[in-house]
Formats: sequence, structure tokens, C-alpha cells
Amino acid sequence: MIYRLLFIYIFSIFLIGCGSATPTNSTSSEVIVSTNINIAPITLDDTMVLTKNSSSYIYPLRNDSDENNDSLTLINLSKPLYGKLEKFDTYIRYIPNHNFVGTETIYYRVTDGKLESNMSRIVITIIDERNAPIGNPDYFTVNENSRVNIDILSNDVGDDLIFKNLTSPVHGTLSINQNIIVYQPDIDFIGDDEFYYTPSNGVVDGNITSVHISIEAINEVPVARDDSVTINENEFIIIDVLDNDYDLNGDNIFIHSVTQPRNGLTYIEDNKIKYIPNKDFFGEDSFEYTPHDGKERGESGEVNITVLDINQVPMGVDDNFTVVTQRVAYLDILSNDIDDNNLSITNLTQPQNGRVLLENGKVKYISNVGFLGTDSFSYTPNDGTIDGNITSVMINVLAINPQNVAPIGVDDTLIVSKNSSANIDVFENDIDDDNLSLFYINQPLNGEVEVLDSGELKYTPNHDFVGSDEFKYIPSDGEAIGEDTVVRVSVVSTNAIPVGVVDNIEMEQDRNVTIDVLANDIDDDNLSILSITTPSNGTAIIQDNKIIYTPNSNYMGKDTISYIPKDTANNEGRLTRVDIFVLNPNKLSIKGLVSFDRVPVSIHGLNYDAITSSPARGITVKLFDNNAQEVATATTDANGYYRFDNLDRDTLFQVKVYAQMKSRYYEIEVVDNTQNNAKYLMEGSLVALSQDTARRDFYAPSGWNNGYKNPRVSAPYAILDTIYKTLQKIIDINLDIDLGRLQVNWSILNKAIVGDKSLGEIGTSYYDRDRNLWILGDANRDTDEYDIDVITHEFGHFIKSKLSRQDSIGGEHSETTKLDIRVAYEEGWCNAFAGIVHNKPIFVDTMGENQQFSSIANLEENIGNNNGWFSEGSVQRIIYDLFDSNSDEDDELSLGFEPLFNVATQVETEYPAFLSIFTFIYGLKMEYPELVSKIDKLVANENISSISDYFGDNRENSLDNVNPIYKNVDIESKEVFCTETTYGIFNKILNRVLIKFNIPSRDRYRVNVKRVYTTTGNPQYNLYQTNPISKILTANSSGDTQSKRIELETGAYILDLYDYDNATRSCFEVEIKEAAFYDIF
Repeated sequence: MIYRLLFIYIFSIFLIGCGSATPTNSTSSEVIVSTNINIAPITLDDTMVLTKNSSSYIYPLRNDSDENNDSLTLINLSKPLYGKLEKFDTYIRYIPNHNFVGTETIYYRVTDGKLESNMSRIVITIIDERNAPIGNPDYFTVNENSRVNIDILSNDVGDDLIFKNLTSPVHGTLSINQNIIVYQPDIDFIGDDEFYYTPSNGVVDGNITSVHISIEAINEVPVARDDSVTINENEFIIIDVLDNDYDLNGDNIFIHSVTQPRNGLTYIEDNKIKYIPNKDFFGEDSFEYTPHDGKERGESGEVNITVLDINQVPMGVDDNFTVVTQRVAYLDILSNDIDDNNLSITNLTQPQNGRVLLENGKVKYISNVGFLGTDSFSYTPNDGTIDGNITSVMINVLAINPQNVAPIGVDDTLIVSKNSSANIDVFENDIDDDNLSLFYINQPLNGEVEVLDSGELKYTPNHDFVGSDEFKYIPSDGEAIGEDTVVRVSVVSTNAIPVGVVDNIEMEQDRNVTIDVLANDIDDDNLSILSITTPSNGTAIIQDNKIIYTPNSNYMGKDTISYIPKDTANNEGRLTRVDIFVLNPNKLSIKGLVSFDRVPVSIHGLNYDAITSSPARGITVKLFDNNAQEVATATTDANGYYRFDNLDRDTLFQVKVYAQMKSRYYEIEVVDNTQNNAKYLMEGSLVALSQDTARRDFYAPSGWNNGYKNPRVSAPYAILDTIYKTLQKIIDINLDIDLGRLQVNWSILNKAIVGDKSLGEIGTSYYDRDRNLWILGDANRDTDEYDIDVITHEFGHFIKSKLSRQDSIGGEHSETTKLDIRVAYEEGWCNAFAGIVHNKPIFVDTMGENQQFSSIANLEENIGNNNGWFSEGSVQRIIYDLFDSNSDEDDELSLGFEPLFNVATQVETEYPAFLSIFTFIYGLKMEYPELVSKIDKLVANENISSISDYFGDNRENSLDNVNPIYKNVDIESKEVFCTETTYGIFNKILNRVLIKFNIPSRDRYRVNVKRVYTTTGNPQYNLYQTNPISKILTANSSGDTQSKRIELETGAYILDLYDYDNATRSCFEVEIKEAAFYDIF
């Protein structure tokens, strides 16, 4: 000890001698020290007290240091004279000889891999526990310029203790007050200090004992400085508001919260703020934000935004109208043109076969006498300042012919191979005496239709798409138009198994029917029926590859048969349903189509100019009588149709369509959380049933008319239709699922504010793990009912919770943040899941006033930023690349969805580790060992070294203080672990410490966690068993200590430790030990 104090004294004199030279008036200089120079580690002596015939683990590196923060390893350990050593990389175990009492000294050095430290010693005092007291080291923390009272004997072992041989600290002073030490640090000193003493019982002295004090700076809250930015109208900006802010303690600063401006929208993205002005707004706007340093919030800063008025060139969109000859028609040719200002018509030309006049902003057109055919004219839109493009208007002039019969379109089917195209003459089976043409055609969801010069239609599916698609057209004979006609497309894989298509058959009571169920099934080979099920209300046999069905006598209603198709290569298809409707000829049926407005998503926001009518699939429809009693329930089919059969004529019936889906797999409904969970539905009138009232269609409009000016009826049905498509992806793989009930909460009041959900303050669209999905509906900020990727992503969390497991701790996330492994995995998985369901590599989230902006994520492109196991971007790219068939960069795999789904739901959930990219890739490699090299190559493209275990050990792409991802602690020992906010707060890496330990035998154990070394930090933890992973204990009280008792079985456990206060750095001592027999709390 004397040598150590002498060294400190001499070293202090040396430092004084090395002070700066006295500056002169003529010159000044600046010395720059390179931070790349490696500095040798520094070691300090250690002391340890043991009772005879016992052993102990010794951690000499705890008080050693390295200026470069390199990892340190013990070397050059001397051989003990009175015992033996067991050496590990960073610690040792000392075992004294039997009955030895005395002092043992061990010398050691450490290395950082390049340089070695000074020689230090470990002094071990072995005492006879019957005589000498035992002093235990003390650790205290005090703020700068404050003092602390220390009862140094409180944790020592012995009776009637006093202290002796008190040394002086280097950076403070000591005083004694009734056996209590009062430590006062030097003025403004920040750092570590220590002193020593010897406990004594007045007869025998104990060991030399150390007292360690950490003097911390008083936290200064971060200071926000106001910002001013300028942007153009209808553009957004990402503002680094923290760039000019500062923290006197040098802490990292984070954005705690941001207010919403009056004329725009703000989001926190990657510790910056994204500002989106309202559509067409220009002028002054502002918002406030609050900085946080990991300990405290600072005063809010203000950001002032000047949005410049930028006049846009008007864009005229060509028009096409159909009129009747010699009748005046008013054409609103500006209705689909694009500009921020009110438009007027200029440069109007006259058509060759009629006349046009301007009248109240519209064009009045009348054809020449006797003219039939196509006429045209042009105009230029003007916004009052700038002319737009020359725009064409085509007019189809039809004759007045009361004798003409409208054409009848007949639905078509088309089979297309994956990644190819096919042509179809849709008029071939349509009914009309005249030549037919297309009056209207819409585009399918999963492909594109092109009208060829021959009049045929060419269908091309999206890349890699396999499944069912459809589009609609309206035939015209030149004078009259027919009704919507459907072309159903089946896109099949090469050499695919047969695909059975559901059949709907109507037949009369007490007759039989022959059903050619294979006629609409899909396969390149000739098909046969392998087997059929027995119907509940009749009999069925196979004859000549058809099914003959005979209902029971007098039976009327719905019956069902299922069959399995087989091709010539003996490939079997899935069990396919045939619905048979046995009808009483003296009764009637109520049938109808339920459809809704689908607003397409684009990279430029929602495209309200391309709204299409889509069938509402899987929707609950109910039939009521004139007493409001429910008579029957039906579900719309894959084409949006419902039916109620065998109803009495002239009876009053009412049909109601609910925003609900219910099957043996799930029950899902949309409610208004701002109206006491009121159900959404469409109601028909109470009408007597006749031939004229048997068809009852329901249509849910979007409510859009250059703004949401009408009720948004389609929104709940659009949400459910996206979920329906997602469910089909799952059910196609696994018919034995049980998802239970899910409530979807949507309202036009749901906004991006956290607060009272009954007022719509839901914060964001998310799944809350309590069988509730919350969806934004604020049209002027952010509404998600048409954002198919957002809906699928959030529904993916529900799927994870029901069919796999949700280990994620949730919270704010983005592709650019370094996340907790559980968060990165689940968010990346759900992003990729959305791309897989909709078979596209671009994830789009629309936002802003009228949803005119989009946030884009590419599920394939590796942008080379923030790649790693901590990145949701890396996870989503890995999973999507495993699914798709594109060979890009190092992606040589195309597994489809089923193998990925099986690993996620049946394989990785069995491992004793939290779900992460490690469990997923390890499970995939175990299932497909022949693909290991290709999987490793794909993963390496994201800067993730080969994964050989489910814990993610031996990571090469290490980050400071992160590895190993899972730490370890032994039973009956103490270890110190620290949390940090280096990469952000709450759910970023280093915010939590995952600690593994093994229980050797079933018993009662106590889990103790207490704060050490630091003045800030509120330790909290969750304890998980690992067979399977499930939470069994939570310790979340306030304070600097957590202690819980629990009975544990033999096996492995994981402690998830975190600081509730999210301090910049907090250290906690963890101890897991057997509970004493008297420990009952």
C-alpha cells in the first residue's frame, strides 16, 4: 500500500512538471493528439479475504482499464505458494491448501492483444473465521461538490467492530463522525477515488478493505436552440433539429416528443423530425420539440418553417365521353385535370362533327345532324397564370334506338403460366347481334391488361405471382352498353399440382344433378377425381370423372361435397369444395353483390383518380324479418356474392352487411372505437320479396370527391379485404389454424396523438397484443385503411402472436436504427410478410393531407447502411430474398413462403432463445442443410457472419460493449452488467442486457439486482424460462434495488435486465442464489 501511495505522489509531481509552458505574447500553438495511438492497459492491485478451506472466483479486471476500450485478457499469472489456481480469460478461481491460514500473493499482467500492462498483484488473506473479522469492499456514488456519509463497517463480518489504518483518498478528504466516514470530494472533481481501512474487533485485525467512490457530474438538461427552415409547397423536409443543440455533460441527445403544427404533419424518424406541409399550403408554420439526454428532458425548442408558394403547371388529362346524337351534353372536362388552383378552359377548338360552347366552366357539346361515330376537340387548361398542356377530348356519339338490346357479357376464365402472358377474346361468348367493343375495362390487382389492335385482351401477371386474379369489362354494341363482366385468371406454376376451383351449383328439390367439377380446375394435364367426401344431406358418387349428387327426399338448403383432383403424374391437389344449393321451385332466393371502393396505393400517395370497385370477400351478411329477428346468416364468396335461399314470396325481408368476417379459422370485425365500439354495417330496406326485389346489391363508396366530403363507407371493408387476402396466404399453407377473435378499431377520428383512445388518440396503427388492431383514420394527417402494406404488417404481428410467438418489446423503430434483436426481427419479418402477401418488393405507407405523400421501403435493395442483425432492414431483405425468385447480388434462393412460414411457426419457437434472425436462420439451415452455403452467402450480404447457433454467439461485426449478445452469470456469484443509451432509448441495442443462467436443481431462489457505480438507474427485469420461452416473473418496482423470490425447476433461464429511467449508462450487480430456509417473501 505504501508503494502504491508513493507511486501516486511521484506520478502527480510528474504531471505537474508536464504542465503547459507559460504562453508568450507573440505566438500560440495547438497540440493535436492522435486518437489512433494504442495505449497500454493499466492494472490496479486487488485484495480478497477468504475463510480457510473455502475457494472464490476473483475478477481482477474490474478495477483495471484501457484507454482504447480494448478487450483485456489475463496473462503472466504467478504460481501461488499456498494453494492452486484455475485460470479463465478474464477471471481466476483460487483454492487455498487445506487448513492454510495466512496471506497469499499472486502477480499478473493483462494484455489488450497488442500491449501488456504493468505488473499488479492480488493479495489474498485466508483467515480462521472463528477469530478475525472480514471486511467487504464498499462502492458508493456521489454528485460532484457533494459529500456522502459512509458506514464502512455495515457490510463487514464480525462483532463489535471498529476500523483502523484509515488511508487518505487522492481526490478528496475524510472526516469521522461517530464511526461514520464523511467523504468530501475535491472542488469540481469528477471521476473515481478510493481509500482503505482495516476492520478490527479489538483483539484481531481483519483484512485491508477498500472503499470505492464514483464522483459523477451533476446532470445538466440538454439545451434546445430554435431552428428555421424553408421548403417548397407540396414537398417535405427532414430536419436535424438536434444539430445545433447541446448538453453540458456531453450526453447523447434524443428527441423525446414533438408537437403537431397547424398546417402540416410531423414524425420522429431516426432522431430527426420529418415535416410534411398540408397539400397546397404555403406560408408560415411552426412546431415544438423536447430534447432528452437519457436522464432528463430539456426545455422545448421551436422550429419555424417557411413554405414557399410554388405555382405548378396545370396538367390536363384526356377525356372520353359517350353522348347521344342531337342531344345537348354538358362535359365537365376539367374534373380530372390536376392543379393546385382553380382552372379555366382556354384555346378551345371546334370538333369536325359538332359544336362546342363554354358555359359556366363546362363545355356544351351537340353533334351535327345525322352524325354517328367518334368526334374530338382539344383545349388548354389555365390556372390564371400558366397554360397547361394541349388536352384531347374524345366523344362517342351513339344513335337513339329504342329497339336495340344491350349486349350480355358472359364471364370468362383464363389460365396463365407464371411469368408469362396470355391473350383472350372476351367477346367470343358474349351475346349480341352487333359487333362488340370495349366500353370500359379495369386493371387487375396482380397483373396488367393490354387491349390489342385485334380487339383481344393480353393479360400479364406480376413477376413471380401465382394464384387467382380477375378484371372486369363492360361490352358495348355501339349504341348500348352491358353490365360488368368478369374475367377470372388463374396464374399457375410450371408443373404445378392441380388447383381445384370452388363450384357453386343450383338444383331443384327432389332431383339429382351431374357436376363436372374438373371443368374449371387448373392444370396442364388431364385431371381425374381421386376421392370425394360424403354430403350431409344427400348422396354422391363418381361416374365418368363427374360427381352425381342426389339430395335427401324433400330436403332444401345448402349441402357441400369436397373432392381431391389428381393429374396424370399422380400429383394430388387440395381438398376442393362444391357448394350445392337445393332449391324449392315455389320459393325465391335473395342474392347480391357486396363491393367497395378500393383506392390504389402508389409511391406518390393514394391515387384517388384510379379508384376501382372491388368485391368484399368473406363478409358477414344477415337476413332479418319485419320483426327485426335474424332469419339467416351468409358469407360473401371469393367474388363478393351472397345468397339466402328458399324464402317465401311476398314476405318482408331486410338485408344487413356487417364489417365482419367469421369462419372456423377466425372471427374479425371492425368497430368504431370513438363510438363505444359501434359496429360498421350497411342496411338495405325492409322490402317484400318478389322477382323484382330478389337481387339486392350493396356498394360501399369511398366518400372521396376532391376531399372526403361524404361518409367513408368503404374504409372498414377495405381493411377487412386486405386481411382476407392475408388470411388466404396462411390458409393455403395450413388448414389447421385457430386464430380466434380480433377486433379492428378504426375511426375517422383516429389520429397520430397518444392519449384517450375513445377520442381517437391512438398514436399510430399497431397491434396491442390484446386482440386489438388499431388503425389510423385522420384524412388530413395519416389514414391507413387503404395502405395494404401497413394493414398486412400490423396483422402480421397478430399472426405472430397466434401461430408463432411475440418476443419483441415493441416501441419506435426504423430501418436506420440499431434495434434490440427481438424488435429488429419481428418488425423486419412483418415488413417482408407484407411484401410476400402482395408479391411486391416495395413497402408503401401513405401519409399527409389527403394521403399525397408516401414513405417507401425497398424489401430487396441492399443500400449498405446500418446492415446487421440489429437492423429490421437487413431482416426484411433476408426474408424477402429467401421468398422471391429474383437472383440479385448474393441471392441464389427462391424458397417461396411455405418453408419460411414453417420455420417461423414450428421450428424456431422450440429453441431456448428469444426469436431473432439467429433463431430463424439457424432453424432454416437445420431444415435445409443442403442450402447452408447459399443461406450464409445471402446473410453475409447484410454484414452478418455465418450463423451457427440460435444465441448469435461469436459475432464478428461487433459494436462497442454489445457482444456477447447473451451474457452469463453463475449461481451463487455476483456479476455487474451495464445498460447504455449509445444508440437510442427503450428498445435499441445496449438498452437491455440478456443474461443466461442454469439452475442445477429445483429449489427456491432469490434474484437480486442492485445499482452500483452510478447515481442514476432504476433496475427492472423480466425472468423467462426457456422450455419453451415464457415470462414467469417481473420485477418493476421503483428504486435502486430489485429482489424477488421464486421457485425454479432445473434448467436454463434468461434474465432480461433494463433501466426504467433510460439513463445514459447504468450499472447493476446481479446475484442469483438459493433462498434461505427462513426467506419466505
